[in-house]
Amino acid sequence: MRLWSNLDLMNDLGFKLQLCFTIIAPTPLLAVNFIVLGQTIPLLGPQYSRLSAKYYSIVFLTCDVVSLVIQAAGGALAATADDPTPGGNVMLGGIAFQTFAITMFCLLTIEFFYRHYTCRPVRTGPDVPQTNGVVTNGLKVLFSGLAFNTVVLYVRAIYRLLELVDGWNGVIIQTEWYFNVFDGVMIVLATFTWNCIHPMFWLPDSVPSKTGFKSNLKHMEMGTMDGITSVTSLQSQRTAAN
Repeated sequence: MRLWSNLDLMNDLGFKLQLCFTIIAPTPLLAVNFIVLGQTIPLLGPQYSRLSAKYYSIVFLTCDVVSLVIQAAGGALAATADDPTPGGNVMLGGIAFQTFAITMFCLLTIEFFYRHYTCRPVRTGPDVPQTNGVVTNGLKVLFSGLAFNTVVLYVRAIYRLLELVDGWNGVIIQTEWYFNVFDGVMIVLATFTWNCIHPMFWLPDSVPSKTGFKSNLKHMEMGTMDGITSVTSLQSQRTAAN
């Protein structure tokens, strides 16, 4: 779309399609982030999350869709009006809302992992399952992808925010490599991340609990110590016999 618009500067269709795809691009990728975290919360411990797993998906997917609708409305207005400024302002509102949603998602995610690591529940009660899952190697890979994906999409959102604040005639929107690096490359990286670290292969159905995991380690250590004691005793008996 960018190449088509560049080859024919007066082609309205190329400009409109480019604007639409640029707006839509991060939406499904952000949705994956929201769903992945919502699926891992029941595994590690709902008591450590400020929101339930269900509400993570509902709240943030709703924010994702609302942001998309606002940006799409602004993009349509900017593409069809003689003066694109009003439409650009609407798009700016949608991007600002999306950036706010990603920021809140990051803060809640960091809080969840911190509380899980330090065993500090934020929610208690009979209706909150008190599970305490171990972060397995597979989950570590998945969370690495989640963190990287969130960072690149956050960088892209900040770039788009600054681009629209600068205006349609600003330096940012007229500098091609800014768009290529901070928009195009970020979307490509986010896409390849979830293709290489697909949740279908890295998200387990269940994980061992911290209590059971520590208990097994303790039994293994006790068994090892018993074995060492038995070997030492046997050697002592042989020495005495000799």
